[in-house]
Amino acid sequence: MSILALGCCAISLLSCQKESLSPEATVEADILYDKASLTLPVSGYQTNIISPLALNNSDCYTDGIIEYSESNQVLAIVDFGNGFKNEATIIKNGKSSKLSLQQNKSDFKKVIINPLVKTEDCNYIVQGTIKYYSKNGEWVATVDYGDGTCDEWATKKWKDGSKTFSLNKKKLKK
Repeated sequence: MSILALGCCAISLLSCQKESLSPEATVEADILYDKASLTLPVSGYQTNIISPLALNNSDCYTDGIIEYSESNQVLAIVDFGNGFKNEATIIKNGKSSKLSLQQNKSDFKKVIINPLVKTEDCNYIVQGTIKYYSKNGEWVATVDYGDGTCDEWATKKWKDGSKTFSLNKKKLKK
């Protein structure tokens, strides 16, 4: 500890050693920054597998089509069969865009298994799955955001267990 005297005031500077988080805890902290891959107008939509999903020796799907619909109206389509193992095509409102299925972060690599879906009537990501890998390629955890129901809960699985946790940012920061 050092003390710096400035006239009539004293300021104390303390140095703390940063607590090291386990990879599983780091994943949970990173969830605060996850962004939706796809935004739909309402929760309670149907997810239909139009063409079987295939991994083909990859962490990401490389083939298959998922359709998101409500009341027999197609809201969006995700096509994994574009020939790129780290990319999918999203078709929504007649427009297509690319979705990168892998993201390299400083602590780990994130692989989007199923697109992260947010709806306009919900404050949380309602569906999707991400796998987290360490820098050396070892699986750390999988986070499943649910089935499209508007709620604040997701499930994290890792080698020693699993837990359901809140996506409420106020609760996560505690």
